[in-house]
Amino acid sequence: MKDEQKDILNEYAKINKEIKELKKVADPLKDQVLEIMQESDLKEVEMDFGKIGISSKRKWTYTPDLTEKETELKLMKKEEEKLGTAEYTETFFTKLYFNE
Repeated sequence: MKDEQKDILNEYAKINKEIKELKKVADPLKDQVLEIMQESDLKEVEMDFGKIGISSKRKWTYTPDLTEKETELKLMKKEEEKLGTAEYTETFFTKLYFNE
């Protein structure tokens, strides 16, 4: 590997380590931010850098009959994978492991 390539990899890892450290500080504030915005009945707040907004997502719970069918379908999919009748596409991505 060339020095220039190694520099790029090191820079990438360094930035991601900084992001990880910043998330440790930011994540505990998320609940406080949500609480402040909800108490103030705010859906969005303009900030110097942009906006902070509230979003939601739904988590669905299905009937036992449908859940059973879903389980059966998963087993059928695994069987096709095993037999080679299912097709797949493969994507590649980077993964970082930090020394703690």
